[in-house]
Amino acid sequence: MILASTGAAFPGATGLPLTMIKEMIEWGYPEYVREHTVQVGFTDEFIGTHPDRVEEFFRTRLANLCPVEFYLRHVLARQSHDTRDRLKEIRVPTLVIVGEQEGDPNIATSHRASSEMLAKAVPGAQFVVLPGQKHNYFASAPEAVHRIIRDFLSE
Repeated sequence: MILASTGAAFPGATGLPLTMIKEMIEWGYPEYVREHTVQVGFTDEFIGTHPDRVEEFFRTRLANLCPVEFYLRHVLARQSHDTRDRLKEIRVPTLVIVGEQEGDPNIATSHRASSEMLAKAVPGAQFVVLPGQKHNYFASAPEAVHRIIRDFLSE
């Protein structure tokens, strides 16, 4: 099993985050997605060095934007689920991947922290932190991510 930048629970988070809703209303949904993705998804260095790859990512991402209702339902579901008590039952090889710089200062539990908790709770899980990466490492460091996954699958 491969788990990328995820967690088993988001303690303390309930409902829709007020800051997120405020920004969606003020900026509009597509602009919110773009700005949020820049903040949590790519390092400033990557944006400066590869503006063409970032723009290509956004052309694809924004052309395939789900309806805002689906996005909000996803946020509510993420905030309310809690599978921490079941993690010890996992009996398959598990790889947990996360970017070193993942973490949104506006939320209580970052992807980095939740992924680390997840890896510690799954028996025998491998935990890989991608140096210098944020949330969109599949786009900013595909070669490194694919190598890690191939190595894991070949074990």
